[in-house]
Amino acid sequence: MLDSPPPDLPLDGDEFLRSVPYVDGRKRLGSVALHARLGKGAMGAVYRGTHLILERDVAVKCLIMPSEVHDADATRMIRLFRREARIGADLTHENLVRLFELGEAYGVHYLVLEFVDGEDAKSYVTRRGPLGEIEAARIVLKVARGLAKAHQHPDVIVHRDIKPANIMISRRGDVKLGDLGLAKAVEQMSAASMLSGLGGVGTSAFMPPEQRRLTASLTPAADIWALGVTLYYFLTQRVPGVGSDEYEWLRLLEAQGFPDVRELRPDVSPELARILRRCTRFDPRERIQDASALARELQAFLHQQAPAAPARAKLKGDAQRPAARPPIELVQPVETTVLPLDGTNVGDESRERSATVASVPKPRRARAAPWVWIGVAGLVLAAGWAGKSVWRPASPAVGRAPEGWEVVDGTPGASGWARRVKQPESGIEFSLVEPDKFEMGSPRGETGRIEHWEKRHLVRITKPYYLARTETTRAQYYFPVPSGSDLADANLPVTDVSWDDAVVFCQKIGCALPTEAQWEFAARAGATEPYVWGTDPKGGVKFANVLDETGQRELAHVLGKQGLDKDPFPFDDKLGPVASVGLFEHNDWGFYDMHGNVAEWCADGFIEDHSSLGVDDPYQRGDTGLRSIRGGSYVNGVVWNRLAHRRNSEAGMSNVSVGFRVVRNLP
Repeated sequence: MLDSPPPDLPLDGDEFLRSVPYVDGRKRLGSVALHARLGKGAMGAVYRGTHLILERDVAVKCLIMPSEVHDADATRMIRLFRREARIGADLTHENLVRLFELGEAYGVHYLVLEFVDGEDAKSYVTRRGPLGEIEAARIVLKVARGLAKAHQHPDVIVHRDIKPANIMISRRGDVKLGDLGLAKAVEQMSAASMLSGLGGVGTSAFMPPEQRRLTASLTPAADIWALGVTLYYFLTQRVPGVGSDEYEWLRLLEAQGFPDVRELRPDVSPELARILRRCTRFDPRERIQDASALARELQAFLHQQAPAAPARAKLKGDAQRPAARPPIELVQPVETTVLPLDGTNVGDESRERSATVASVPKPRRARAAPWVWIGVAGLVLAAGWAGKSVWRPASPAVGRAPEGWEVVDGTPGASGWARRVKQPESGIEFSLVEPDKFEMGSPRGETGRIEHWEKRHLVRITKPYYLARTETTRAQYYFPVPSGSDLADANLPVTDVSWDDAVVFCQKIGCALPTEAQWEFAARAGATEPYVWGTDPKGGVKFANVLDETGQRELAHVLGKQGLDKDPFPFDDKLGPVASVGLFEHNDWGFYDMHGNVAEWCADGFIEDHSSLGVDDPYQRGDTGLRSIRGGSYVNGVVWNRLAHRRNSEAGMSNVSVGFRVVRNLP
């Protein structure tokens, strides 16, 4: 540790990090080496850094306390900051910036967050200009899906500061909402502190009227207003009311309503304009009430549109804002009904009733950004009559789900099934896998290939299926956990389960083990290389908990040096052997830990030449004396963790490096 900084070091002189020492040439907060400041807001500064244990880029948000804040309020703010950060850690969703760590060091309170390699939506629009309505609606839909997790939290988390600058768009098109760590923190601040600047959570241009008036209690409808203004900005690159007198602007909003986007963008469809108006009602009780409802309406709108739309559009005229703001007629929200429809397992003779679902085009099987596959949901269709808005329900377009299962993402796939569902008793989440063909096995020349076990051959998956997004955890396996008990390491994958044990569990929840073909198809997610990240083993540091430097050290005294794989991965994630599920990045179809962590039982009886099973849905039924295992584990190195690697064991075997994930087969 350095007593004083050497010359020309990053962040030398940063006013918020004066107390933070240098370690090995970098300012160090906990396990993070800081590189540069990315920005500063009313409540904090954000830095880019490297997490030295996870070995990944992260963003670090430091809480900044304005000097005029009273000591009592500062103490309360820190307490609430910690509380909301812990709640934020529960809000895991692909459209929310992930929270890794909450810490305090050298008097600095900070959050360690996922670093999104891309740009914020404000910069995105500044660079490209006003967006086409399809692209704008898709981005807001993604934000609404993530925000719905906060609105549906038992504590009803209200973000309070939704704006384009808090929406990140990655280089591959992922959309993530950030800044949930400070979401509700100001609600219990005193009026004096709010007036002095602590109430600056929220950006005035995107605040709803009730937040501008310092209303103490806000509902999710406050966030809906901010999303509506954000949508308006995406379409026009302008924000109404900026530079206006605060009280005059509030008076105009109450008297005339929020500006009609079609005054600047006459090409915007009436349906999207109507959704925007319902987001920006002056009275929060008349708005769309929460993010889940908004997501349904945007899904329905996107389903009605043509598949393509111009990425950019010209504004009408040169005016900076609309000249007139006609009042907006009241439109009542339409309730959406999700119809639970039943699926059956392989071997189930009974076909249960289903309903007709609107068909959607089959997505191109490519490694594309998730938001490209926008589907359908909701019952909203607008039409005009006698100058007034009248809403008519459209045909149901919510994806089917197995009977009694929860719908997490109701967007229908090409087969009509919902994209993501949850088995209610165990809490296991599943993602939909659509039928297609792929090359199973490995090409000649792949390092470690076993020729007669990994012969490359064509496989056709002819039916859709749901596969668990993660390996089965201890909490999921041992459900229901008795009330008041604390299951140790609940998010670790369950191990020491035999093939027979796994099958019994699957039957308990109406599922099965995946076949080898189903497992490899989903694990590859379109990849043809040895690993989901490519060919270089070094790339696995972000994707897989495998045998690395720490693993060798910690396992050597258990297995002995002679018992370790001779080809460890050339990196060190410093995590130790087994890790909680979902800690590493998922593959392109949303599945975690398909490499490493624990190896996974499959349904098949093991045979050496898998290609002999044929092309369509190959599956070795019956007991061959051995059962198939796929995926490698934390005790395995480069060769055994390849996507094509196959191994086997007796059905009664169990050990600490083998677990399983489950599949729900569909008709």
